[in-house]
Amino acid sequence: MSTSDPFLGLYCRPGFMNPGVVGRYQPARVSLRPDPIDAARPIVARVIKAYQRAMAEHRTAAPSLWDHAARQHQAFLDALTSGNVDVAAAMLAGYFRTALVWGLARQPIEGASPGAFAADAVRTADAVVSLARAAGVLPVASIEQGGPLHDQVLPDAVYETLVSDVERATGLDLAICPAVASNGGWQFGARATNVDVLLHSYSVLRLQQLGMTSADSMVEIGGGYGCLAALAAKAGFGRYTVCDLPWVNAMQGYLLIRALGADAVRLYGEDGPGSICVLPFWSLHDLPRHSVDLAINVNSLPEIGYATAAEYIATIGRISRLGLLSINQEAQSATVHGTRQLRVWELVRAVGGLRLEGRHPYWMEQGYVEELYRPA
Repeated sequence: MSTSDPFLGLYCRPGFMNPGVVGRYQPARVSLRPDPIDAARPIVARVIKAYQRAMAEHRTAAPSLWDHAARQHQAFLDALTSGNVDVAAAMLAGYFRTALVWGLARQPIEGASPGAFAADAVRTADAVVSLARAAGVLPVASIEQGGPLHDQVLPDAVYETLVSDVERATGLDLAICPAVASNGGWQFGARATNVDVLLHSYSVLRLQQLGMTSADSMVEIGGGYGCLAALAAKAGFGRYTVCDLPWVNAMQGYLLIRALGADAVRLYGEDGPGSICVLPFWSLHDLPRHSVDLAINVNSLPEIGYATAAEYIATIGRISRLGLLSINQEAQSATVHGTRQLRVWELVRAVGGLRLEGRHPYWMEQGYVEELYRPA
């Protein structure tokens, strides 16, 4: 292998969960087409109306790194504010190829370096192995039973069927989701998937293992671009609400409508039949006591300003019947505001209303902890 090979050094990178298991397998890149602009416009008109309704009664969140993210997307916010359907539609129709994905999606954008795509391919293969182990499709090695912990590189033939094997074992659909707006990923045998789908499919698997059913209502705080909401809906969890910043709601609303259909999704201020709801973050606090079965937060509470995050914890303790599923890091990196990111367990201890029932390392990524909190 030449020193110019972008895959050089990636396979044993310690940040991966399975550095010695992930070998030289190089899946083919998959990139979907942008959405037709004519199909995008009516959806964008809906999300603009919802955004403007929310901003008319806007409540300010505590300072956080998402203030910086909003500044990166100022042209998009300007289009939403002015009601420019054509500009917003052009951005959202090719969402996954643009800088709009920054902070919300894991995959490299169009024009990224070969090294970035190479790292994404290996990271995706690593996530496939992690999900397979979490689902009991692949065994976990034991250092006590002979040999190093990570000593067996999986042959290419295993990767060719591994995604399909996990689907058969779990009933999950690991195809690229949402399959719109130039979304992309990597081909593993007969199935194309990506890191976001694999990580969020683990969350769906945990919901199933926790005994959640289609009759249960769930609310996700900070929903990224809507991947978990879309996967949960595909898995049969039809009573699902995402609460987030209004400009992020606009992206979530567009992508979820494209993925699930116009009647499946209800945006802020709408009276439609949709049971997948996309709402501004303050809507959470208006919900009645015990009106939600489970709250979910994946990779966002530590990044939220303290006052807003503390209010979330207090509200979850009041509105949730079963508590909170949290998957978050605890590194407490510095923020642009001179503060430190948060730790969920410290928030819960300070605010109260929830009690820790279970805590263990996250199957899918190093440095993350999965916790289950119940109402106190």
